[in-house]
Amino acid sequence: MWTYLKHTVDLLVNDHVPLKQERHTRKKHWITKTTLNQIKNRNSLWKSYRQFPSGRNYEKYRLARNKVTALIRADEDSYRKRILSGFKGKPKRFYGHMRKLQTVKDNVRALKKGDGDLTTTDEEAACTLAEYFQSIFTKEKDGALPRGIDIKKPISISVDFSEEIVLKKLQGLVEDKSPGPDGMHPLLLKSCAGSLAAPLAIIFQKSYESGQIPSDWKTAHIIPIYKKAGVRSDPANYRPVSLTSVTCKLMESIVKDALTRYNQSTSALIHEWQVMSHQSSGNFRMLDKSIG
Repeated sequence: MWTYLKHTVDLLVNDHVPLKQERHTRKKHWITKTTLNQIKNRNSLWKSYRQFPSGRNYEKYRLARNKVTALIRADEDSYRKRILSGFKGKPKRFYGHMRKLQTVKDNVRALKKGDGDLTTTDEEAACTLAEYFQSIFTKEKDGALPRGIDIKKPISISVDFSEEIVLKKLQGLVEDKSPGPDGMHPLLLKSCAGSLAAPLAIIFQKSYESGQIPSDWKTAHIIPIYKKAGVRSDPANYRPVSLTSVTCKLMESIVKDALTRYNQSTSALIHEWQVMSHQSSGNFRMLDKSIG
């Protein structure tokens, strides 16, 4: 069902969602129309002074020049205040603005491979980063899983994947986040929340009951981010950031809310953590404090 929904959404997006055209704005796009008119007037007075040099014409030009300078500074201050107010609670927009101001972009360049040579293609750089990230990844040993919380009484937690709850989660998405491997952008999910809430509620319920999730939800896009320290050719100076499925995060959020409500109403899991904190290391005591 998930594959059919994703395929249908992809077809509708290709047919009805227009592609965004890159706009090339002028360098100082924040200058107002009033200031632009005064700039034209200043340039005209300068031409008049150059054509008929006199103290009177220069005085007219000087007054217009000073007025334009003051207007440009006022427009720039107003623009800065507007963008700063728009950054509140939106760090991604802030860092995006800062990247636009950079003259040197933070792209992944030639990386040093295991044999000491530098990569020459994007594919080689991706393979080099993948090998390094895998080498530092903590992989659990095969065999029995670590012993978790020993619950004396069986716990039955009901998770409500109703259409109303899914709709509320969709409407609360942050639009400027990046999509995962499934290609479902948060802006699309939020804009079409009324139409997608019902099928997603059914998919979430079936997935929860069967204990299986779509393969798209198990994968992630790994983006290398430079650590701002050390040479750029060393793979160790990059950290991986995973972009996972937004729809999977929605389901996880609903399950988390159900677990939180259960803990607040029964305190069963909190009690088990308290028992373990007295029998285990200080790490469990820290968990006890964070949960309580």
